[in-house]
Amino acid sequence: ILNQTAVETPTIMPSTGLQEASGILASVAREMPLESVARLAQEWGVQDHYRQLVTEDKTMFQMIKILSQRHLAANPTSTMANFMESLRCVNMVGVVSNKLQDNLKYSTDD
Repeated sequence: ILNQTAVETPTIMPSTGLQEASGILASVAREMPLESVARLAQEWGVQDHYRQLVTEDKTMFQMIKILSQRHLAANPTSTMANFMESLRCVNMVGVVSNKLQDNLKYSTDD
């Protein structure tokens, strides 16, 4: 008789780049109207979480941080290109992309 033990599926963490892009989006979220956050939640398929966060009166930063974490956790194979493309619906590609480029420039200047 085989000794069967439960095999735990490893948690796949988003890449550092995706985490950074998600953090940047959260940091600039205060510039986004609530309607844009709703649109992004729809794009990411996390509308239920969005509605819950609205009822909990979360800040825009908190909303985007939590929603992006949920989205990335549900899509562990998501790429930076996929993530950035999803930001088109709220016109945030340029803002996040520029900040990523600035961060890269400053990290290579050290």
